[in-house]
Amino acid sequence: MGTTSLFGILEDFGFENISVVKRYLYREIKGYPFYSLTYQAFKPGPKNETSLLYRGPFAGVVTDNGQLIQRGCSTNVSLPANLPIGTDVMLLDDKGQVTNLEQKMDCCCLPDFRPPTDLPQVESNHKSGCMVCGEPIIILAEPQELSCHYCGKRGRVESSWEKGHFVCDQCHIQPAADAIRNVCLTTKEKDVIAIFQELRSRPEFPTHGPHHHPMVPGILLAAYRNNGGAIGDEEILTGINRGTQIPGASCSFLGVDGAAVGVGIAFSVILRASPFNGKLRQTVQKIVIRVSEKIAEHPFSRCCQRECWLALKEAEAISRELTDTNILASRLLVCDQFKQADHCAGKLCPLFPSAKDNQ
Repeated sequence: MGTTSLFGILEDFGFENISVVKRYLYREIKGYPFYSLTYQAFKPGPKNETSLLYRGPFAGVVTDNGQLIQRGCSTNVSLPANLPIGTDVMLLDDKGQVTNLEQKMDCCCLPDFRPPTDLPQVESNHKSGCMVCGEPIIILAEPQELSCHYCGKRGRVESSWEKGHFVCDQCHIQPAADAIRNVCLTTKEKDVIAIFQELRSRPEFPTHGPHHHPMVPGILLAAYRNNGGAIGDEEILTGINRGTQIPGASCSFLGVDGAAVGVGIAFSVILRASPFNGKLRQTVQKIVIRVSEKIAEHPFSRCCQRECWLALKEAEAISRELTDTNILASRLLVCDQFKQADHCAGKLCPLFPSAKDNQ
């Protein structure tokens, strides 16, 4: 019986947190090796909410219930009370201190670390408009100092919502961030439009917002790998993390759409561009300009779905020109949000249901 079959039987009988404890050569008969393997598994019981930090060496691990635990990032999880924890995981108390391993201070600088208990829980039931109340966004006549509704961080902002609510970019991105990382690291889909549709169909994805900025490079890098590109989890996470640094409303306030920058990020990772390689630096800058021109052909109010779709379609052509791995973008996408989206371009948009050129 194979290890996979045994794990399946244990799961069928209700066991969880199954692991291999040890494996060694038991004996060899006529040239055939026989191994002794020891497993451990647990029946479901009381669970404790705790915070842990996965140390590595892999980019991340996934729990039995599908929760992604990224290397180096503290994560809140629910674990069985009797589950033994190995040395590749640090358990953190409510002050962020490690409780299961002896820690010695060394000469390295300590990071600026906030334990997860200090981070806001960002929840919203609104697919469009304000994350707090659902009201439309407004551009302020003059910039104002406002505090984020979730984390309390104050900033000088140029846009708000009609009821005065303000949500910073990082809190806006947070509800979708785990889904972006989880899907992009685990999907086997080769078509970027299909991955795009899967992510945007999730309830934690509002219609518009800066969460689209890390999504674009994540999708492109995931599809690049699935089509045979030589990159791993670390490169995909690098692209996603870079995308979180693109400010919201960059399409107008900075003059460059976040989706265009997202394509530049993806190809920067693929081509391994750096500030000191002039040719590759020029290449990724031209990619951003090229995608920006495609987006700027449409003189309408912002639509994150349209901008991302245009960017992903152009990335398909760019991949054929610059790499040996073609990124696919052939899945049909027809808008189903036009009745809820504010400032919709309607029939002038290439994604409107009556459009003929959505190829």
